[in-house]
Amino acid sequence: MQTLTSVKTAVLIATYNRPEVIEDTLSYCLGIYEKFNFDVYVFDSGETQKSERVIKKLQNTHKNLYYIRLCSYTHLDCKWLDMVRGKYLKDDYDYYYVCSDSNSLTEYSLQKFYPYLQKSYDIITLNDFAHIDKTTEYTDANEYFNSPNSNVGLWGGAIYNKRLFNLSDEEWNELIFKWFNKQDEYIGYVGFIFDRLSKLNDLKIVIPEMNVKPSMILHRSRYKKYSFWRFDALKLLAITYPKIYAKLPKIYTNKHEKLLNLLRANFNEDYFWFCKRNKSFNLKNYLKHKEILDKYDPQIMNKRIFFIAILPKRKFFYNLIKKLVK
Repeated sequence: MQTLTSVKTAVLIATYNRPEVIEDTLSYCLGIYEKFNFDVYVFDSGETQKSERVIKKLQNTHKNLYYIRLCSYTHLDCKWLDMVRGKYLKDDYDYYYVCSDSNSLTEYSLQKFYPYLQKSYDIITLNDFAHIDKTTEYTDANEYFNSPNSNVGLWGGAIYNKRLFNLSDEEWNELIFKWFNKQDEYIGYVGFIFDRLSKLNDLKIVIPEMNVKPSMILHRSRYKKYSFWRFDALKLLAITYPKIYAKLPKIYTNKHEKLLNLLRANFNEDYFWFCKRNKSFNLKNYLKHKEILDKYDPQIMNKRIFFIAILPKRKFFYNLIKKLVK
């Protein structure tokens, strides 16, 4: 099959115990990716060989698919570092597309991104919520940091230029120690990316116009169940992100406001009621995180969160109390 571009991209997919999902995703995307010179690497840390058998079978008909086995206890952030460090890759690539095992780009998306791949942008942000009516570009790390678009790009929705990760072994070891010291908790690849962006010259980031339905941008596996990562979102945003932002280089300003915007955008009423219905949010969880939320903004939702934590599932009571506490 003739490829449409000489730019080489490695698609880096992390998977864990989801053979049906990864099979559905790869069956959809492998042929499309081959047209655009995309090689696919699956990093599997599952506890069975089911995903491996699926991938070995697909390798019989797709030469752009590679399989890497990782330890089942590998932390997600460390897995992410293993992927972008490039030590498992079979070739030299211009870009890395780091994504989940349940999503893949459509041919429409790749045609849209093709001009930017040729122009050596450092980040091409993929907005799978769609309806962006104009293309936006950034040449300053702080400007990108303070934009809402960075939230999409740093939660697994971006194609990265390899130069972000073009480091010596000594630099890798230093950064890994700085950002992934177990004694200080894992603070994640988000801090790693912002650290790298602050040190790049001639930075170029683009968010292409995508004023279409989300299904035109990403294919989502029909086998994917509702993601329960949201149960840990309170800990991620209220504990992990403050640590990340506290250690970011001085180039980044308005860190407090940025964190508030993240908290307000992610902790809406529907989110907490969903967690309540699934028995993942209760008074104990509320007390655990209240001190952190108070530190940034006592008015974010503490009263509302409290009532959701202690009340039964009936939203009627909550709506009555909400009127009293406004």
